[in-house]
Amino acid sequence: MKYIIFKQGTLFHPIVFAEHTSHCDVILKNAKPISAGFVKFNLAGVEEVYGESKSLNLKNRGQEDMQLLQRMYLDLGTMLFLEY
Repeated sequence: MKYIIFKQGTLFHPIVFAEHTSHCDVILKNAKPISAGFVKFNLAGVEEVYGESKSLNLKNRGQEDMQLLQRMYLDLGTMLFLEY
């Protein structure tokens, strides 16, 4: 799977989508893409993030992206997607 982390103000929006879609085709209005790459899931959640988006010229942020994607996988509350 591919992913992009968007930021809108102090709110992060992780978006996960199929590999046949290009990173540059995914847009979130009024939000800026800050990282992108690929993600592997297992039954417990996020196994790893890796790679980068050449079309957006963005790399993954490792552990930071893993934490946001894991929170999304677990369907946790919005307050855990805010930057304080």
